[in-house]
Amino acid sequence: MRQHGTGIYDKSSNIAFTPLEVARDMLYYPMWVGHFYCADGYRIDREEYEAVLLAYVLKGKFHVQYRGEEKIASAGDVIFIDCREKHCYFSEEGLEFIFVNYTGLNAHEICQYCMNEYGWIVQKKSNVTLKKQLLDMVQFFEKGGIESPFRDSGRIYAMMETMLEQDFEGDPMDDMIYRSIAFIREHATENMRLQDLADEANLSIYYYSHKFKERTGFAPMDYLTNTRIEKAKALLIETDMSIEEIAGQVGYAASAGLIKAFKKVEGVSPNRFRKLHFGR
Repeated sequence: MRQHGTGIYDKSSNIAFTPLEVARDMLYYPMWVGHFYCADGYRIDREEYEAVLLAYVLKGKFHVQYRGEEKIASAGDVIFIDCREKHCYFSEEGLEFIFVNYTGLNAHEICQYCMNEYGWIVQKKSNVTLKKQLLDMVQFFEKGGIESPFRDSGRIYAMMETMLEQDFEGDPMDDMIYRSIAFIREHATENMRLQDLADEANLSIYYYSHKFKERTGFAPMDYLTNTRIEKAKALLIETDMSIEEIAGQVGYAASAGLIKAFKKVEGVSPNRFRKLHFGR
């Protein structure tokens, strides 16, 4: 179905969807997809709407009122809001944007997480990739395309993955964290202290720890532990090495250290993990 309203030029597209039951129960699913060319008069003002809005501004100025603020999105910006909250957005003459309204399992929780990380007007290098993904989706349905609900959901998941990508290139701090992650993964089996990691990054322990967690969601030593456990899991499955031997291989002086860390991360002992994997 295609429909247009006040302030939307006729060449615009607006396509509605009725999801299958499997999509409602288990997947992300689109509610509306479109490409709008706007005059000075397009306006949406809602108390709430059971959808997430993901929009990419191609041209012009897009005014958005949300969470007690008004911001103006320009060409290249992404608008990403949870429409269950009060929101209003409106155009200036010449606004052009593409969008998808969607919902589904955990859709709003992921939206809230992204907004907390990047705000609801997103300005990242990865916006270029998101533009292509969203434009591909819009053009597919403009041409009358039909696909499975799993493919619809996959498109939206791919856009969420793009939204959550870190823009390492060009930011010295992000580049430092990226190099620190690579250093941890390469040297995880060695005896390492937090001071060693901070020294490698040439930062104080406090500043390094704060920035590492801000960028990754993990404290540096927790990331080191998780990396060691990943290596231990591979050895438990791919070899018949003893727990003590594996402990030495992944950076623990004794098996007790591995067992304690493994239980904390995986919820079971290394031996139990191995038995569960092989169905014993």
